[in-house]
Amino acid sequence: MSKLATIIILALCQQASAASLPDSRLTPGAILETDPTVICTPGYDKSHRVWRNKRLTAAKYGIPWSVARDMEDDDLVPIRLGGDNSDPRNHWLQPCSAWREIGTQGLRECVTGEAYEKDRLEHLDEWYICHILRTQGHDAASTVLRERQQYYTTNGWAR
Repeated sequence: MSKLATIIILALCQQASAASLPDSRLTPGAILETDPTVICTPGYDKSHRVWRNKRLTAAKYGIPWSVARDMEDDDLVPIRLGGDNSDPRNHWLQPCSAWREIGTQGLRECVTGEAYEKDRLEHLDEWYICHILRTQGHDAASTVLRERQQYYTTNGWAR
């Protein structure tokens, strides 16, 4: 890993240090894809967003809907890093401080807070893995992808 990428990742991790961690019994994480060539294909993450059951995630954690609706239903192992968005074992609710409306269908995205900081780290991880794939090849990118998937399943992002 380059020194700059390491510094950026460590800085983002420190920002998420007070994170609300998922219960590992309820959300151990789930991985769908382990091939960096596949996850680095443009549009991969958007084509694998299938989970639409935030109420089930809230119920799993005993969080009332009045509270849950202002939280982000997040994937422990990010979709963009091969996490399985269709598996309830990969979901938990994460605090978000502010939202931005997107489109006209009532959709919104988190723009500040804990969920936003984790999202920023996920984007950086995806960029880094795809950069390694382009510059060092498949084997090197596969190794980094496995390490990052393990990092998320052990809540390393929140340390």
